[in-house]
Amino acid sequence: CLLDLEDSGDESNKVILCCLSKRNVGLELFIQELDAYAERLRGVLRKFSNNLMNISQDHVTTKVLQSWTKSISYLKNVVFKYQADLPILLHTTLINEVKISGGDENTVWELHQFIKACSVDIFMKDQTSLLLDIDDDSEVVTINVTESSGLEISSKDKSEFSEKWAEALTSKGVSDTDSFYLKHVIEIVKLKIIQHMNVLKRLLRDAETNYYALYKCYSFLKSTGNIELLLECSMNEARTQQESETLAVLLALKEYYVQKTVSNAVQSNSTGNGATPSTN
Repeated sequence: CLLDLEDSGDESNKVILCCLSKRNVGLELFIQELDAYAERLRGVLRKFSNNLMNISQDHVTTKVLQSWTKSISYLKNVVFKYQADLPILLHTTLINEVKISGGDENTVWELHQFIKACSVDIFMKDQTSLLLDIDDDSEVVTINVTESSGLEISSKDKSEFSEKWAEALTSKGVSDTDSFYLKHVIEIVKLKIIQHMNVLKRLLRDAETNYYALYKCYSFLKSTGNIELLLECSMNEARTQQESETLAVLLALKEYYVQKTVSNAVQSNSTGNGATPSTN
């Protein structure tokens, strides 16, 4: 990475940043993180633009130079430190606006980086131009970092999809897992959601004029285990592009999903209380 300390084009103010890894591949997965680090480093190095030989004598600058691996290691730190909360954290990251409080500066920074790496707007902006905008009615989930119990998350919601995602991230165990593997898994999951969105788009077009296709839409959504996110992303796109017929289909699907969820919750509570479920 070539850093121009003064934006002047003067070769004497340019430095080359080299990040060395024992792996032959993998750093390219962290381009966004390393770009952010390089920009931060550039700001620190500007005071040495006239005498770069003094860098090694400055404690603050040396510390920043040595910290580049944090741009990668945050993934493993978060995944295994908060493994028990991972399904809820992943689901919250996909669906809600998140606010973090408590904890030391580094822990909060790592959580923000993890959320940024997994969030919908990051991986859908470039590939599909679908943004999960947070409107005024969206729930803001708070995450409080505590030393004793880890994370206190105001929402306890999770999905089948987020549980499988969490399982994929932790399946190899802490000793056999590194951040390169975790980032690879995250990118695969992002690709899977994009594929689900593309399939859903095709089904929605058919469902505008075909009731059987509407049923196929719901069956597909259910099979993904990620109904809430796919519905919200699709409705956001339909509103943005003013596709009223598609939006009507999505609202019908969402209404049916909510009714089924409530019905299942009632049946579950009845069974748990010893009542015999209705056979009607």
